[in-house]
Amino acid sequence: MLLLMLVAATTLRLCPLARAQPLCRIRTVRTGKVFHVREQIQGDRLYSSSGTTRLMKHPCKKNIALYLGRQVFLTKNSFESSLLPFSIPTSMQVGIPEVTSAHFAGSVLLLVVNRKVYVYDYEANSWNASTGVEHPVSHISGDNCCYSGNSFCMDISNSVFAYLHGDQISQANIYFSNTRGYRFQKYSQERQAELVGSLGGIFYFYSLSQVGLLLVDQRKAMFGYSDHPLNRSFGLPFDYNGTLEILTAPGQKGILIFWFEKSLLVSRNAGQLVNPVQVREGQHILYSSIFEANITIHNVAANENELAVLTRENNLYYGSLGILSSSLIKFADQNIWSEEAVLMFTDVGMLEILTPLPDSTFPAFDFQKCPVNIQATLMDPQLQVDVCKVELLQGEFENKMYTIDMNSELELTALMIPRPGTSPVPLVMVSNPHSLGLQAVIYEDGYTYDGDTKHRVVSSPYPYPPQTRINGRGARP
Repeated sequence: MLLLMLVAATTLRLCPLARAQPLCRIRTVRTGKVFHVREQIQGDRLYSSSGTTRLMKHPCKKNIALYLGRQVFLTKNSFESSLLPFSIPTSMQVGIPEVTSAHFAGSVLLLVVNRKVYVYDYEANSWNASTGVEHPVSHISGDNCCYSGNSFCMDISNSVFAYLHGDQISQANIYFSNTRGYRFQKYSQERQAELVGSLGGIFYFYSLSQVGLLLVDQRKAMFGYSDHPLNRSFGLPFDYNGTLEILTAPGQKGILIFWFEKSLLVSRNAGQLVNPVQVREGQHILYSSIFEANITIHNVAANENELAVLTRENNLYYGSLGILSSSLIKFADQNIWSEEAVLMFTDVGMLEILTPLPDSTFPAFDFQKCPVNIQATLMDPQLQVDVCKVELLQGEFENKMYTIDMNSELELTALMIPRPGTSPVPLVMVSNPHSLGLQAVIYEDGYTYDGDTKHRVVSSPYPYPPQTRINGRGARP
């Protein structure tokens, strides 16, 4: 039984200090161009058909990323070297080398090129065409589990869906692979033929042990789920304007990010509730949505806990993917936007604005990087960011996986040191309350060398009886 625990303080803010520096300082990565040796691009040069420029980072291998725009670039060192545009061998006979979707599945990169799925093993530098997909597809979706040495974790990374976005959902041809996309088989969900609307996506929500189908009808969307008890109804409907890009935040926490030029929404419970992201200034909400703020989104980046937005108005917004609410604040103005620019989190609190630069002499592109230190930026007193109420919050169970079954015991402990004079209340939650119960206590546990009180948070999750578990199989909450 996969156990996902979320422990967070109710308020996490930073202490403001004076800052007299630009938002970021530009540097250019240019390598391998000392000698006038012209490398040749082998095969058909790939390009993205999307109207927006995108960047995908491998959730587990932090230096591997894919840039999707008028050019496509695959990096293994976080764009710290000049790169040739990514191409597919002519032997694959793809026809039009147009990429509509991409996904990292463990050690391979999956690409939908000209309505077909191709597998690139970037470790072995080999290409394969997927088998079993008998109809045109436009998108692939999946997840990655980064807890090494666990067989269930490997199953997550191996599982992939392929589908045609916009198909009538009652007749949609959906394919599933448990081989990292090498082989697919037809997939259908119970009562799928009775559903009304078009297919906006399909996802395996491991935090709920559910497959979720996104139904779109008359500019409204909602999720339908595969298993008891969520298959009795749908998630709450939300506005679906334009064609929403959907990002799955790493970590199997059930966090989804939906975005389009004029829309930004977040779900923290695998699509059951989807809410717009607000825009605030200091502690005050200025706008209830991106649309109301009249912001035009160019690119969005997210990691396990953070969210960043680059707009066509040449502004950068930042927010956290909290378990209570999500909002954005606007950073100081700087000329950072271009049509090719994308955002990339390089670490917690570290963001880069990345732009490929063509070279008139060499076919390899250079890369302009503008790193943003989020911690330092938030200390600008003009942002009116309040002080943090927690000095330390840590647990030894972070990024670990545990297996529990009936009549077994598991105790998880976290240490919290509040800021003097504050009394934050930690929240201990489970992602799937239908399968897992929880008891939690907090108590004082001594003092630091500085005299601050230490608090110990002890949580004891327990499985529900077998008759209440999803399908009676032992759910993975």
